[in-house]
Amino acid sequence: MSSPTFEERAPHEQAFARVFDDQILPLLLAHQGERDAARRKGRRWAALVGALGLGAACAVLVFVPSGPVLIAALPAIALTTAGMAVAARRGPRAAFDHDMAQRIGPILCEVMDIDRFEHRVDLAFLDPHPFRDLRLVDWFDGVDLQDGLDGAWRGVRYRMVEARLTRRRSQDDRRSGQHTVNVFRGLLMRIETPRDMPTILFLRARRGVLGWLRGRFARFEGMERLPFPDPEVEAAYDTYASDVETARTVITPAFGRTLLALRHDLQGGRGHLAAAFQGRHLYLAVHRKEDFLRLGAADLEPAAFAARCRAALADLMIPRRVIDTLVGAGGEEL
Repeated sequence: MSSPTFEERAPHEQAFARVFDDQILPLLLAHQGERDAARRKGRRWAALVGALGLGAACAVLVFVPSGPVLIAALPAIALTTAGMAVAARRGPRAAFDHDMAQRIGPILCEVMDIDRFEHRVDLAFLDPHPFRDLRLVDWFDGVDLQDGLDGAWRGVRYRMVEARLTRRRSQDDRRSGQHTVNVFRGLLMRIETPRDMPTILFLRARRGVLGWLRGRFARFEGMERLPFPDPEVEAAYDTYASDVETARTVITPAFGRTLLALRHDLQGGRGHLAAAFQGRHLYLAVHRKEDFLRLGAADLEPAAFAARCRAALADLMIPRRVIDTLVGAGGEEL
Protein backbone atom coordinates (compact mmCIF):
# COMPACT_ATOMS: atom_id res chain seq x y z
CA MET A 1 0.00 0.00 0.00
CA SER A 2 1.48 3.37 -1.05
CA SER A 3 1.79 6.21 1.40
CA PRO A 4 -1.02 8.77 1.33
CA THR A 5 0.02 12.00 -0.35
CA PHE A 6 -1.40 15.48 -0.72
CA GLU A 7 -2.62 16.46 -4.20
CA GLU A 8 -1.84 20.11 -4.91
CA ARG A 9 -4.82 21.76 -6.59
CA ALA A 10 -4.76 25.49 -5.76
CA PRO A 11 -1.95 28.06 -6.15
CA HIS A 12 -1.56 28.46 -2.37
CA GLU A 13 -1.04 24.69 -2.06
CA GLN A 14 2.14 24.69 -4.17
CA ALA A 15 5.00 22.74 -2.56
CA PHE A 16 2.75 21.50 0.24
CA ALA A 17 2.75 17.88 -0.97
CA ARG A 18 6.37 17.49 0.09
CA VAL A 19 5.66 19.16 3.43
CA PHE A 20 2.80 16.76 4.03
CA ASP A 21 4.90 13.70 3.15
CA ASP A 22 8.07 14.81 4.93
CA GLN A 23 6.67 16.45 8.08
CA ILE A 24 2.97 15.96 8.75
CA LEU A 25 2.46 12.33 7.76
CA PRO A 26 5.47 11.07 9.78
CA LEU A 27 4.25 13.09 12.75
CA LEU A 28 0.81 11.49 12.57
CA LEU A 29 2.24 8.00 12.19
CA ALA A 30 4.64 8.54 15.10
CA HIS A 31 1.72 9.39 17.39
CA GLN A 32 -0.66 6.64 16.30
CA GLY A 33 -0.10 4.83 19.60
CA GLU A 34 -1.12 7.93 21.57
CA ARG A 35 -4.13 8.40 19.32
CA ASP A 36 -5.31 4.83 19.85
CA ALA A 37 -4.72 5.10 23.61
CA ALA A 38 -6.76 8.31 23.78
CA ARG A 39 -9.63 6.68 21.91
CA ARG A 40 -9.56 3.64 24.22
CA LYS A 41 -9.43 5.82 27.32
CA GLY A 42 -12.40 7.84 26.10
CA ARG A 43 -14.44 4.70 25.55
CA ARG A 44 -13.53 3.36 29.01
CA TRP A 45 -14.48 6.60 30.73
CA ALA A 46 -17.75 6.78 28.83
CA ALA A 47 -18.54 3.17 29.79
CA LEU A 48 -17.76 3.93 33.45
CA VAL A 49 -20.08 6.95 33.42
CA GLY A 50 -22.78 4.84 31.79
CA ALA A 51 -22.42 2.17 34.47
CA LEU A 52 -22.68 4.78 37.24
CA GLY A 53 -25.78 6.24 35.61
CA LEU A 54 -27.35 2.81 35.33
CA GLY A 55 -26.59 2.18 39.01
CA ALA A 56 -28.17 5.49 39.96
CA ALA A 57 -31.30 4.64 37.94
CA CYS A 58 -31.55 1.22 39.61
CA ALA A 59 -31.21 2.81 43.04
CA VAL A 60 -34.00 5.24 42.25
CA LEU A 61 -36.23 2.41 41.07
CA VAL A 62 -35.59 0.49 44.30
CA PHE A 63 -35.84 3.27 46.86
CA VAL A 64 -38.17 5.88 45.33
CA PRO A 65 -41.87 5.02 45.33
CA SER A 66 -43.91 5.32 42.18
CA GLY A 67 -45.14 8.82 41.53
CA PRO A 68 -44.11 12.21 40.13
CA VAL A 69 -40.68 12.13 41.75
CA LEU A 70 -39.80 8.82 40.11
CA ILE A 71 -41.17 9.95 36.76
CA ALA A 72 -39.03 13.11 36.88
CA ALA A 73 -35.90 11.46 38.27
CA LEU A 74 -35.38 8.79 35.62
CA PRO A 75 -35.27 11.12 32.57
CA ALA A 76 -33.03 13.50 34.52
CA ILE A 77 -30.59 10.69 35.30
CA ALA A 78 -30.65 9.51 31.68
CA LEU A 79 -29.94 12.97 30.27
CA THR A 80 -27.22 13.70 32.81
CA THR A 81 -25.56 10.34 32.18
CA ALA A 82 -25.65 10.81 28.42
CA GLY A 83 -24.11 14.28 28.65
CA MET A 84 -21.39 13.17 31.04
CA ALA A 85 -20.61 10.10 28.92
CA VAL A 86 -20.15 12.23 25.81
CA ALA A 87 -17.88 14.62 27.73
CA ALA A 88 -15.88 11.73 29.19
CA ARG A 89 -15.40 10.21 25.76
CA ARG A 90 -14.29 13.50 24.25
CA GLY A 91 -11.86 14.46 27.02
CA PRO A 92 -8.85 12.28 26.08
CA ARG A 93 -9.48 12.89 22.38
CA ALA A 94 -9.57 16.64 22.91
CA ALA A 95 -6.23 16.51 24.73
CA PHE A 96 -4.70 14.56 21.85
CA ASP A 97 -6.21 16.93 19.27
CA HIS A 98 -4.80 19.94 21.15
CA ASP A 99 -1.33 18.39 21.11
CA MET A 100 -1.55 17.65 17.37
CA ALA A 101 -2.84 21.15 16.59
CA GLN A 102 0.08 22.67 18.50
CA ARG A 103 2.47 20.58 16.38
CA ILE A 104 0.81 20.80 12.96
CA GLY A 105 -0.43 24.41 13.09
CA PRO A 106 3.05 25.98 12.99
CA ILE A 107 4.01 23.77 10.03
CA LEU A 108 1.02 25.01 8.02
CA CYS A 109 1.61 28.62 9.04
CA GLU A 110 5.26 28.43 7.97
CA VAL A 111 4.10 27.28 4.54
CA MET A 112 1.70 30.24 4.40
CA ASP A 113 4.30 32.78 5.67
CA ILE A 114 2.35 33.48 8.86
CA ASP A 115 4.65 34.66 11.63
CA ARG A 116 2.98 33.12 14.65
CA PHE A 117 0.37 30.51 15.50
CA GLU A 118 -1.09 29.54 18.87
CA HIS A 119 -3.82 26.96 19.26
CA ARG A 120 -4.85 28.15 22.72
CA VAL A 121 -4.77 31.92 23.14
CA ASP A 122 -5.79 34.38 25.84
CA LEU A 123 -6.89 38.01 25.94
CA ALA A 124 -3.30 39.19 25.56
CA PHE A 125 -3.23 37.83 22.02
CA LEU A 126 -6.39 39.59 20.83
CA ASP A 127 -8.79 41.06 23.35
CA PRO A 128 -12.45 40.82 22.25
CA HIS A 129 -13.55 43.64 24.56
CA PRO A 130 -12.75 46.43 22.04
CA PHE A 131 -15.01 44.59 19.59
CA ARG A 132 -17.76 44.73 22.22
CA ASP A 133 -17.09 48.41 22.98
CA LEU A 134 -17.42 49.15 19.25
CA ARG A 135 -20.71 47.18 19.19
CA LEU A 136 -19.39 44.67 16.67
CA VAL A 137 -20.44 41.91 19.09
CA ASP A 138 -23.03 41.95 21.85
CA TRP A 139 -22.23 42.17 25.55
CA PHE A 140 -20.59 38.99 26.89
CA ASP A 141 -19.08 37.64 30.10
CA GLY A 142 -17.58 34.37 28.81
CA VAL A 143 -14.66 34.14 26.37
CA ASP A 144 -13.23 31.11 24.55
CA LEU A 145 -10.44 31.91 22.09
CA GLN A 146 -8.31 29.58 19.99
CA ASP A 147 -6.28 29.32 16.79
CA GLY A 148 -4.63 32.73 16.91
CA LEU A 149 -2.75 34.00 13.85
CA ASP A 150 -0.27 36.88 13.83
CA GLY A 151 1.22 37.92 10.52
CA ALA A 152 1.45 40.39 7.68
CA TRP A 153 0.32 40.37 4.07
CA ARG A 154 1.21 43.00 1.46
CA GLY A 155 2.85 44.99 4.23
CA VAL A 156 -0.34 45.05 6.34
CA ARG A 157 -0.10 43.50 9.81
CA TYR A 158 -3.03 41.60 11.29
CA ARG A 159 -4.12 39.36 14.13
CA MET A 160 -7.02 36.95 14.01
CA VAL A 161 -8.61 34.44 16.39
CA GLU A 162 -11.55 32.09 16.41
CA ALA A 163 -13.86 33.24 19.20
CA ARG A 164 -16.88 31.94 21.05
CA LEU A 165 -18.41 34.62 23.26
CA THR A 166 -21.17 33.78 25.72
CA ARG A 167 -23.37 35.43 28.31
CA ARG A 168 -25.00 34.02 31.41
CA ARG A 169 -28.72 34.74 31.45
CA SER A 170 -31.06 34.22 34.37
CA GLN A 171 -34.15 32.12 33.81
CA ASP A 172 -37.55 33.50 34.74
CA ASP A 173 -38.05 30.51 36.96
CA ARG A 174 -35.69 31.03 39.90
CA ARG A 175 -35.39 27.29 40.42
CA SER A 176 -33.86 26.98 36.96
CA GLY A 177 -30.90 29.19 37.86
CA GLN A 178 -28.87 30.53 34.94
CA HIS A 179 -28.15 29.29 31.46
CA THR A 180 -25.51 30.31 28.91
CA VAL A 181 -26.34 31.78 25.52
CA ASN A 182 -23.99 32.23 22.58
CA VAL A 183 -23.42 35.88 21.77
CA PHE A 184 -20.91 35.38 18.95
CA ARG A 185 -19.20 32.52 17.16
CA GLY A 186 -16.77 33.24 14.39
CA LEU A 187 -13.59 35.15 13.59
CA LEU A 188 -12.32 38.35 15.17
CA MET A 189 -9.70 40.19 13.14
CA ARG A 190 -7.68 43.33 13.82
CA ILE A 191 -5.86 44.95 10.90
CA GLU A 192 -3.41 47.83 11.20
CA THR A 193 -4.07 50.99 9.19
CA PRO A 194 -1.40 53.45 7.98
CA ARG A 195 -3.13 56.47 9.53
CA ASP A 196 -5.13 57.40 12.59
CA MET A 197 -8.80 57.01 11.90
CA PRO A 198 -11.86 58.50 13.58
CA THR A 199 -14.22 55.95 15.09
CA ILE A 200 -16.41 54.67 12.26
CA LEU A 201 -18.91 51.87 12.86
CA PHE A 202 -20.47 49.62 10.21
CA LEU A 203 -23.27 47.82 12.05
CA ARG A 204 -26.08 45.57 10.88
CA ALA A 205 -28.87 47.78 9.59
CA ARG A 206 -31.85 48.20 11.91
CA ARG A 207 -35.17 49.62 10.84
CA GLY A 208 -38.26 50.90 12.62
CA VAL A 209 -38.14 51.27 16.39
CA LEU A 210 -34.83 49.42 16.70
CA GLY A 211 -33.22 51.78 14.22
CA TRP A 212 -34.60 54.82 16.03
CA LEU A 213 -33.35 53.55 19.39
CA ARG A 214 -29.91 52.83 17.98
CA GLY A 215 -29.72 56.31 16.50
CA ARG A 216 -30.64 57.90 19.81
CA PHE A 217 -28.10 55.76 21.66
CA ALA A 218 -25.36 56.45 19.11
CA ARG A 219 -25.86 60.22 19.35
CA PHE A 220 -25.72 59.92 23.14
CA GLU A 221 -22.29 58.38 22.73
CA GLY A 222 -21.14 61.24 20.50
CA MET A 223 -21.62 59.40 17.21
CA GLU A 224 -23.39 60.76 14.14
CA ARG A 225 -25.11 58.89 11.34
CA LEU A 226 -23.03 58.61 8.17
CA PRO A 227 -25.35 57.81 5.24
CA PHE A 228 -23.97 55.94 2.21
CA PRO A 229 -25.12 56.92 -1.29
CA ASP A 230 -25.11 53.25 -2.38
CA PRO A 231 -28.59 51.81 -1.62
CA GLU A 232 -27.29 48.24 -1.18
CA VAL A 233 -24.72 49.35 1.38
CA GLU A 234 -27.29 51.52 3.12
CA ALA A 235 -29.67 48.56 3.27
CA ALA A 236 -27.00 46.32 4.85
CA TYR A 237 -25.31 48.73 7.27
CA ASP A 238 -26.08 51.50 9.71
CA THR A 239 -22.92 53.60 9.65
CA TYR A 240 -21.87 56.04 12.39
CA ALA A 241 -18.81 58.21 12.84
CA SER A 242 -17.32 60.24 15.67
CA ASP A 243 -16.28 62.87 13.11
CA VAL A 244 -18.47 62.75 10.02
CA GLU A 245 -16.49 65.30 8.01
CA THR A 246 -13.18 63.52 8.58
CA ALA A 247 -14.82 60.16 7.95
CA ARG A 248 -15.98 61.32 4.52
CA THR A 249 -12.39 62.22 3.60
CA VAL A 250 -10.83 58.90 4.68
CA ILE A 251 -13.62 56.49 3.68
CA THR A 252 -14.82 56.42 0.10
CA PRO A 253 -18.32 55.24 -0.83
CA ALA A 254 -16.61 52.22 -2.43
CA PHE A 255 -15.59 50.95 1.02
CA GLY A 256 -19.18 49.90 1.67
CA ARG A 257 -19.02 47.76 -1.45
CA THR A 258 -15.78 46.30 -0.13
CA LEU A 259 -17.57 45.12 3.00
CA LEU A 260 -20.35 43.57 0.92
CA ALA A 261 -17.72 41.78 -1.19
CA LEU A 262 -16.01 40.43 1.94
CA ARG A 263 -19.33 39.26 3.33
CA HIS A 264 -20.05 37.38 0.13
CA ASP A 265 -16.52 35.96 -0.07
CA LEU A 266 -16.30 34.77 3.53
CA GLN A 267 -19.93 33.92 4.24
CA GLY A 268 -21.53 33.31 0.87
CA GLY A 269 -23.85 36.26 1.44
CA ARG A 270 -25.19 34.70 4.65
CA GLY A 271 -24.67 35.89 8.21
CA HIS A 272 -23.17 39.27 8.92
CA LEU A 273 -19.79 40.96 8.88
CA ALA A 274 -19.49 43.96 11.20
CA ALA A 275 -16.58 46.40 10.96
CA ALA A 276 -15.18 49.45 12.70
CA PHE A 277 -12.24 51.81 12.37
CA GLN A 278 -10.66 53.27 15.47
CA GLY A 279 -7.21 54.76 15.88
CA ARG A 280 -4.70 52.76 13.85
CA HIS A 281 -6.84 49.65 13.47
CA LEU A 282 -9.70 48.18 11.47
CA TYR A 283 -11.74 45.65 13.45
CA LEU A 284 -13.76 42.90 11.76
CA ALA A 285 -16.20 40.44 13.34
CA VAL A 286 -17.16 37.63 10.97
CA HIS A 287 -19.98 35.33 12.08
CA ARG A 288 -19.14 31.76 11.11
CA LYS A 289 -20.79 28.42 11.96
CA GLU A 290 -18.01 26.19 10.64
CA ASP A 291 -15.02 25.38 12.81
CA PHE A 292 -11.90 27.32 11.85
CA LEU A 293 -8.58 25.54 11.27
CA ARG A 294 -9.75 22.12 12.38
CA LEU A 295 -6.55 20.16 13.00
CA GLY A 296 -7.78 17.41 15.32
CA ALA A 297 -6.47 13.99 14.32
CA ALA A 298 -8.11 11.68 16.87
CA ASP A 299 -11.03 10.86 14.58
CA LEU A 300 -9.07 10.34 11.37
CA GLU A 301 -6.64 7.87 9.92
CA PRO A 302 -3.46 9.50 8.53
CA ALA A 303 -4.61 8.81 4.96
CA ALA A 304 -7.67 11.02 5.49
CA PHE A 305 -5.80 13.91 7.09
CA ALA A 306 -4.74 15.35 3.73
CA ALA A 307 -8.30 16.63 3.16
CA ARG A 308 -8.25 18.30 6.57
CA CYS A 309 -4.96 20.00 5.68
CA ARG A 310 -6.53 21.28 2.47
CA ALA A 311 -9.39 22.86 4.42
CA ALA A 312 -6.93 24.32 6.95
CA LEU A 313 -4.83 25.92 4.21
CA ALA A 314 -8.00 27.49 2.79
CA ASP A 315 -8.78 28.88 6.27
CA LEU A 316 -5.27 30.32 6.52
CA MET A 317 -5.95 32.20 3.27
CA ILE A 318 -8.68 34.27 4.95
CA PRO A 319 -6.38 37.09 6.13
CA ARG A 320 -4.92 37.36 2.64
CA ARG A 321 -8.36 37.47 1.05
CA VAL A 322 -9.50 40.14 3.48
CA ILE A 323 -6.44 42.34 2.98
CA ASP A 324 -6.48 41.86 -0.81
CA THR A 325 -10.10 43.00 -0.88
CA LEU A 326 -9.48 45.95 1.43
CA VAL A 327 -6.28 47.15 -0.21
CA GLY A 328 -7.38 46.56 -3.78
CA ALA A 329 -5.18 46.26 -6.80
CA GLY A 330 -3.89 49.81 -6.36
CA GLY A 331 -3.27 49.57 -2.64
CA GLU A 332 -5.39 52.66 -1.95
CA GLU A 333 -8.11 51.52 0.43
CA LEU A 334 -5.95 51.12 3.55
